[in-house]
Amino acid sequence: MDADVRALGLADEIGSIEPGKRADLVVLDRDPRADPDQLLKTAVDSVYLGGEEVLRRERDGSSPDGTSPGGSSRGASSPGAAVPA
Repeated sequence: MDADVRALGLADEIGSIEPGKRADLVVLDRDPRADPDQLLKTAVDSVYLGGEEVLRRERDGSSPDGTSPGGSSRGASSPGAAVPA
């Protein structure tokens, strides 16, 4: 665990990916390092801000608001979620 997180007294909230902790994550549909030629075909499956899921791609590739993977979908699955600019 990072010494800065412990020094700030936030080790119970941040610093690692564990249930109950806050995190900003982007979950991709593949490992973009595995085949760099496929990088542009990599899709975002979900986005978490502060530990809360704010976007999840539907099975058909669209986001819950109906936009396509290339379209705008900021905060689509949680209308009240704060999404930084």
